[in-house]
Amino acid sequence: MKVRVPGKGEKKVFWLFNHLRVGVHMHYSGLVHLGGNLVYLSAIKTIDKATGKIEFVIIASFNKQDQALINYKERWQIETMFRAMKTSGFNIEDTHLNKLERLSTLISVVSIAFIWAYLAGIDKHEKIVTIKVKKHGRRAFSFFKYGLIRIAHALSNTLDISEFNKCVKVLSCT
Repeated sequence: MKVRVPGKGEKKVFWLFNHLRVGVHMHYSGLVHLGGNLVYLSAIKTIDKATGKIEFVIIASFNKQDQALINYKERWQIETMFRAMKTSGFNIEDTHLNKLERLSTLISVVSIAFIWAYLAGIDKHEKIVTIKVKKHGRRAFSFFKYGLIRIAHALSNTLDISEFNKCVKVLSCT
C-alpha cells in the first residue's frame, strides 16, 4: 500500500516504519494522504512466529494517533468475542432468530456465558494447568475455549461437584 507524504511524495507505507526494531511501535509524525483522506499512521513491527518473516501492523486513524494501537487491541478483543459467539463456540447464527427481542435476550445470555468461560479459562490457566504453547508460539487454546471446555467438563461430570463449584466461584466477586 502506498501513501502520499506531504513534501516527500508517494511512499510505500512500511518504508515509513522499516527502521523500527521488532516489538517497537511508532506513530508517524504528521498526516499522510491515504486514498482521498488525510490520516495519521501508527505501526508496530512483528515477526510471524509460524514463518519467521517480518510483518507490520499498520493502523490508519483520523484522530488521536497515540490511542490507535490501544484501540486496535481493544477492537481485536471484541472480534475474538464475536468469533466465540459464532463459529468458535456458541454458534448463535444457527438459531436463525429474527425477532429483535429474542435476539437481544440471546445475545445477553451468550455474553454472560462468554465472560464466564473466559474467566474460567484464565482461572484454570493461572491456578490449575497452564495452557500449552505450540511450536508456532501460540497457545493451544484461547482463554475462552479453555474455560468452555472446563465448564462443559464440570457440568457433565456429576461425580466431581468441587470442579463445578470452582467454575461458579469464578463468577463471584467474593
